[in-house]
Amino acid sequence: MADPYVFEQVAARNNMSPMRFMNQSEDCKMAMFRDYVTAKGIAQQAQRLSEQGLSGEALPITRNQLDTISASQRASIRDNISALHQGKVAKTGFSSVESLEVNTSTPQLVNDANNAISGQLDSTDKNSIPSRANALDENVSAWASPDKAIERGRFNMMQSVEDTEGHDIADYSSKLVNAVMGGDGTADGGKLTDNMKRKEGAPLPINIEIKKK
Repeated sequence: MADPYVFEQVAARNNMSPMRFMNQSEDCKMAMFRDYVTAKGIAQQAQRLSEQGLSGEALPITRNQLDTISASQRASIRDNISALHQGKVAKTGFSSVESLEVNTSTPQLVNDANNAISGQLDSTDKNSIPSRANALDENVSAWASPDKAIERGRFNMMQSVEDTEGHDIADYSSKLVNAVMGGDGTADGGKLTDNMKRKEGAPLPINIEIKKK
């Protein structure tokens, strides 16, 4: 060892006397020694200034070099810093430190939209949704109301059935006359092709083997 007092320093660092340190096991002494050497190396490294930056440039390490750089940087400071600062502040719109007058009222556009929506729900307005719905219900009930008996002027279910039967009888008669006169029973005298007469769906060939000619 270059330092004959190194073990005393290790013992002092661990709050031990040299005798107590020497009575420790070899593994324990070596662990404390490694911890002491590591801490001492870190401290020495922290006391030495690096002479080179991360990008490879030389760094000042003496007082004269630091003073030279400080003087150069101070000389580069512009005299109109205050004016430059005021110009940048002016670009932000700042004019004074007085409190702002903030208008938190609802914009007119929002009020108009709310009024328009409220108007559509106002039952006293004849053009509102509830008024038009009531008018539709009243109109429908005038012609077909399930809670009232069928009366004159209302929709008559039996009359509708009778009209449908009348149309069906007339159509059947026309088709019958057409068939008697040599037609195909279409009531318009037209002739139907075989495809028109087909009552089944068209075949859908799937997985059918096609024979080659």
